[in-house]
Amino acid sequence: MNTQKISGFLGAATLLLAITILSGCSNTAMFASIEQEVKINDPTMRGIITSMVELNGNLYIANGSLYQRTGGSGAWNKMDLPSGASRCSEVASDGTYLYARFSAEDMSVFHSVKRYDHNTGYWANVDGVDNIALIGSGKGRIYAFTGSSDSYVAYVTPSAGSTAFTATAIASGIKTPTGTAGDYISTSKKVYRYDGTTLAEAGGAGTSPAGVTGITSRGTDLYAVKSGNVYHFSEATNAWASIAHSLSSPTTNIAYLEAGGKKELLIASGSTSGGISEITLNADGTLKAPITTPGDSDQSAVATGAQSQYLNSVDLWAVHRVFAVSTAVPAGDAYVLYASVIHYTYDGLWSYYSSSRNEWNRE
Repeated sequence: MNTQKISGFLGAATLLLAITILSGCSNTAMFASIEQEVKINDPTMRGIITSMVELNGNLYIANGSLYQRTGGSGAWNKMDLPSGASRCSEVASDGTYLYARFSAEDMSVFHSVKRYDHNTGYWANVDGVDNIALIGSGKGRIYAFTGSSDSYVAYVTPSAGSTAFTATAIASGIKTPTGTAGDYISTSKKVYRYDGTTLAEAGGAGTSPAGVTGITSRGTDLYAVKSGNVYHFSEATNAWASIAHSLSSPTTNIAYLEAGGKKELLIASGSTSGGISEITLNADGTLKAPITTPGDSDQSAVATGAQSQYLNSVDLWAVHRVFAVSTAVPAGDAYVLYASVIHYTYDGLWSYYSSSRNEWNRE
């Protein structure tokens, strides 16, 4: 089974940013060139995409509703929510099953966390913890967090396919969670490592960075991003390294891409006129160099001929999440990039296909 975890978190600060931007004054003339260069598709889904996961060749997205894309191509189909649930807040995967957190019409009111069986379409309740504020994907597990106001408690499912969280918390009194990936959790204060029973700071040479806004991992490599810097933590050396980036602050998440001859990180900016930035990686996974603007060179995931169209679309807006998918993609494409755009007119899910559509457009 080939499973890629590409989920993300929706933090309170980012939600406030989104509300501010979405309620801003319209300036349609400013974006006239967008429609002139490429006709913008009617949106499949609008609003803020909080998370995306790939499981068994299918894609799942949460934006209050829950969508599935079978085989990574074709239509995005809205899925029925469990009885009594009004909103899907996040999706996550343990590599075997899809999990989702549901809420009432008021997204601050917790409904449940459930595990989905794609063969039967049945949602099984995940017990043991109530009033869960966030969930996230891990290596063979699901993370769950309770709490608020920068004081959270972390729980975990003990094994893949579990329908209960551990009765004992793996960590208490942690700061606001900002991401999960593999064996790691990032918070606004530190990046932590999960060792199966306890949660310990990822130490070694250097210091666990504060202010991290997102993490992603591949194998034994962990990558973290914050305003001004991207970090790499190596299991082999038990050490941190960093490289500067010039993306507008605040950054909102980070994604890993290794496909089509590309090996890089993509960073999303929550700043107006923020867009996406890229960091190339060496063959061993260490940090190599930043790409100033997507499309600058053939190392970029965006073709050089598509740079102008990128600059006149996604680069103009805040991006809440960026996702890189290399398995659940249409035939002939090595990868697809997805971006959750925040804008009062052009919000929703945007995408770029490596071969079949070398342009950014709405899904």
